[in-house]
Amino acid sequence: MKYCWLICIIFLPFFSIAQSNYKPGYIIKTTGDTLKGFINQKEWSRSPITVAFKSDEKETSLEYGPQQIAGFAVNGVKYISYTGRYSIDKNQPPELHGELDTSSIEGSIFLKEISTGRFVTLYSQSDNTKERFFIKESQTKPVELKFHQYYNDNNSIISKSLYRTKLGVLVFKYASASNKSQLLKKLESIEFNETKLNSFIQNINQLDKNEVKRRVSTTLFAGLGINRGSTFFDGYYKDRFAPSNSISPRISAGFDLYNNPFVKQLILRGEIGFSYLKADMRKSTYPYYTFNQYTASIIPQIIYNFYNTEKLRVYLGGGAGFNFSKYTNNKYSEGRNNLQVYDNYFKLEPVWMSFPLQTGAFIRDKYEISVVYILPTAYTKYSNFSISTETLGLNVRYSFGK
Repeated sequence: MKYCWLICIIFLPFFSIAQSNYKPGYIIKTTGDTLKGFINQKEWSRSPITVAFKSDEKETSLEYGPQQIAGFAVNGVKYISYTGRYSIDKNQPPELHGELDTSSIEGSIFLKEISTGRFVTLYSQSDNTKERFFIKESQTKPVELKFHQYYNDNNSIISKSLYRTKLGVLVFKYASASNKSQLLKKLESIEFNETKLNSFIQNINQLDKNEVKRRVSTTLFAGLGINRGSTFFDGYYKDRFAPSNSISPRISAGFDLYNNPFVKQLILRGEIGFSYLKADMRKSTYPYYTFNQYTASIIPQIIYNFYNTEKLRVYLGGGAGFNFSKYTNNKYSEGRNNLQVYDNYFKLEPVWMSFPLQTGAFIRDKYEISVVYILPTAYTKYSNFSISTETLGLNVRYSFGK
């Protein structure tokens, strides 16, 4: 546990840093002029209400809302300002009304561009009420795609998929003759979500698959490391063995899945690791207990970059390790003059769990250095005592991709 406190103390000062993530971008003034600079791009799980912009990295930023600018773009993501009516009914269970609700309000909001092409652009917007989608034809104002759901008297969900009617008009207007009948058939069951609507709009725009830009939201990595493991008996056992300390190598590989591939603040990591441990616990000279442990681990983790810049990202993370071990040299030896050796004296579990905590840094999105602390973890099932290992490790990883 002392290592855990050490890691926290070392990186505690970083928490005092006011976080920002300024990336090259631009704002579009209401006059149509474009002003280049830097925009504070965040992990927007909801649509931004305002955006922080500065024309130079050393300047103080200014906040702009959809009333003050016509739009903005950062890291390839574009937003436009919209002023008009938009729906405010809940349309996803369980927060549905007992009758059809078509209420709307007048306001100004930012719309995020999802897909664009020759004829139609698809936008999305979300807040604490719902997720909305808008479509915009050339030289026209965005129009919301309406979708309502409510409970009837029998507590069954009634759906009003008005968006399909609007999409049908676009199919007749813009779809190619060879694709029109197929799109109309697909329209009968198209779901109200970004993935399905995006694909449908791309078909209307007659986009070739090679024209559709893919955002890289997953990267692969491989790494090497070194572990210092301290193995000990925890609880009551007749022999007071001294802890055994060993240093051994580790290799790993896996993938990082980004919640937002442009900001890269929240990461879901899947990792496979292979490690080795050699334990030799003694009570003076005799008796002594030894074993070698070879472990393959599957480790899902959550990583959060609390210091996040273009060149350096510093993070904290944690997860759970599902470990599969094989043991050799599992021997208990006693008797100085009349040596007795017992094979497999203790039953060591082949499957067990561990809980790693780590902190580290990404350097230019290619290189990663991390320190990992694995809480004391038992791989025995005895009632009065356990054999456990506490681990401190240093890892270096290389990411394939940006």
